[in-house]
Amino acid sequence: MNNSQIEDLVKELPSPFKERIEFLINNPRLGNKPIGLRPYGGVVKPNCNGTSVFILGGEILVKAGVVDNVVSPCFAPKNVTEYFPGKIRPGYVRPALMKDALANKTTFFRKPNIDVLDLVTFWSGGELTHSMIAVSKDIGINQIGWGGIFGPIYIEDYRKTFLEEIKVYGVRR
Repeated sequence: MNNSQIEDLVKELPSPFKERIEFLINNPRLGNKPIGLRPYGGVVKPNCNGTSVFILGGEILVKAGVVDNVVSPCFAPKNVTEYFPGKIRPGYVRPALMKDALANKTTFFRKPNIDVLDLVTFWSGGELTHSMIAVSKDIGINQIGWGGIFGPIYIEDYRKTFLEEIKVYGVRR
C-alpha cells in the first residue's frame, strides 16, 4: 500500500480522528521517543494500545471507568508535549488496563465485522496482544511493538503472520 492510498482513506475520516492519524503518519518514528520514566528505572515508550487510545481520544478510558483522568500514569505522563510542543501524543496503556476497558459494555461493544474507526484487537490464549484502529475494512493504523513505528497495515496480514484471533469493538461515543 502506498502513501496516497492511506492519505485518501484518512482524509475522509471525521475530526478529530483524521488529524490524530495524520499526525502519526507524519511522525512515524515518534513511537520510539520516551514519554517518561518508570518508577523502578528505564523509560516508558508508547505502545499499540496507547496509540489506539490516542486515536480514539484518551477520554475513552475515563468513560470506560479504568482511569480518573487522561494524564494517569497508565496513559501518559503529564509532559506529553515534551517532544512536539502543542501536540498530544500516544502513551502507554497496559494490556490489562485495555482489557478492563474493553469489558465496559457501555463504552465498547463487540462486532462481527470491521468498519471504519473500529478498534481491532488481537488475542492469543485469552490475552490481548495487539490493537489498532481500522481506517477501512482491510487496513488499520497501528504501532508495531513497544516503541515501534506508527503506520498502516493490512489487518488480515497481521492476523495471518501472528496467527492470532481478531476481536472487533465498536465505540459508543
